Amino acid sequence: MTLNISTQSADKISTVEIYELDGKKLFSEKFSELNHLVNVKALSKGTYLLRIFNDKKTLTTKFVRH
Repeated sequence: MTLNISTQSADKISTVEIYELDGKKLFSEKFSELNHLVNVKALSKGTYLLRIFNDKKTLTTKFVRH
């Protein structure tokens, strides 16, 4: 399974992080393009938090690995 992360704005994503719901960080990677693929195949089935950072803001959302 792969997450496709993209942005429509000129604000480039700088870092993508994945956390368990208890706050444990599982993944962190820096990017410089507007579109990114993150392989989550190694994650167990469950719900996770995805945090996307750029120089202006941070977005946090949940996703489910089936």
